[in-house]
Amino acid sequence: MAIPSDDFKGFKTNKTFLAPALEIADLNVLDSGRSILTAWELSDSELEEIIKTKTIYVAILGQNLPPLAVSTDLLGLIELNPTV
Repeated sequence: MAIPSDDFKGFKTNKTFLAPALEIADLNVLDSGRSILTAWELSDSELEEIIKTKTIYVAILGQNLPPLAVSTDLLGLIELNPTV
């Protein structure tokens, strides 16, 4: 499973969500006040699977599904959230 990454291409994270359990990592994010950007690191085997299937799966815990964007383009996501 992907793990949280601190690679925000020179942008400093400004908020941390603390992990609810020891086996889960804290999540550093860029919080614009309008949205929250996260970064994730994939293992080599996960990258191979994505290349093979061109598919990823996202689970949102709870019963509401907020608007969600998944991208490799951090700057493009930041353009959607100009207060970052």
